[in-house]
Amino acid sequence: MHQVDHTIVKRTNIQTDAVVINQCDRNEITTYQFSNKLNQICNVIFVSTIERGLSKSRNMALKYATGDICIICDDDEILCDNYEEIISNVFQNNKIDFATLVINKKNRIYPNKKFCINKIRALTMSSYQICFRLKSIIDKGIRFNERFGSGVSKAGGEENLFLFSCLKSGLHGMYYPISFGEMIESESQWWKGFTKEYFYDHAILSKALWGRVIGLCYIVYTLFDKYPMYKNDISFYKAFKAYLKGYLS
Repeated sequence: MHQVDHTIVKRTNIQTDAVVINQCDRNEITTYQFSNKLNQICNVIFVSTIERGLSKSRNMALKYATGDICIICDDDEILCDNYEEIISNVFQNNKIDFATLVINKKNRIYPNKKFCINKIRALTMSSYQICFRLKSIIDKGIRFNERFGSGVSKAGGEENLFLFSCLKSGLHGMYYPISFGEMIESESQWWKGFTKEYFYDHAILSKALWGRVIGLCYIVYTLFDKYPMYKNDISFYKAFKAYLKGYLS
């Protein structure tokens, strides 16, 4: 958000073509080229927009994307020099439509074995891990749900809904314990703790992910399971009340 120039491309160590969505106070599209560390020419489409919402940004990026393989990159990560080779090898050597890999992050431990992604596994994935074949996504009409994500929801979850849509559409995905970058420490733009708004939005997200019946079971499970994590922020009763309000909305 509010980038005043193109330095984010260099800071992220982008070595390929890229689409950058910059939410700010103007509408403007610029394009430019740069030489990467292998002296290859890379093309950048830099879209500045007054639109708000993380999912809206990602759908906008899908609109301008042209590559065979795409990765989702946040503004607080640094890609390794050979990330293109790493990701290309994963897709060339495996018959998959999407994959999740590893972005090293403080205090996060990743599984050390590969596995097929199902709905339960998809709940543990973060957006910065996701790579996909653009054609597979476009052909199935898959987009990010703009009711969720930073800027419109306190519960996030837009990446989980995206992966659920991939699975529902019959696409095949795998997790690989291979690192292609790291997160830098920064303050979250959406996480403000376990507030009433969080539980309200999480109820709506749970219903969108699982449907009304299983979604309700998931809400009840979370209410009890996460109590040690949220008890210092909000009472059980207030969390339950916010959950119920969100579920019935």
